[in-house]
Amino acid sequence: MTGKDPSARNAAGIADAVRMAQLRDHDGDNRLSDLLSVFKNWECVMDYIAQAGETMERFRENVSIDSAWGTELPSSCDAWSAIGEAVWEHGDRRSAPEVAITALEQLLVADRENDNEN
Repeated sequence: MTGKDPSARNAAGIADAVRMAQLRDHDGDNRLSDLLSVFKNWECVMDYIAQAGETMERFRENVSIDSAWGTELPSSCDAWSAIGEAVWEHGDRRSAPEVAITALEQLLVADRENDNEN
């Protein structure tokens, strides 16, 4: 990914996944208001999502410096979705790194179970 910031790309994907979670939630507008009351403003929401994006990149590097989303790891889109859903559900109660790591660990377990079934 030469010349590109993977953490910024991850944050954009996670932000999109959070928006999709809001749209799927029957009470999405109220849930968004709840999140905003905890974060205080949009800048804080984006800082939280940026931290989750940075955590996603560190998680990849901890697997192996050469690991890649979509090969050794699930696809980046699946990771963004998992983290976005977790931010939507738990972002008001847990730190961004904790939310991201938990979501990614659960995604890895599910991905491995799926591989074992095939």
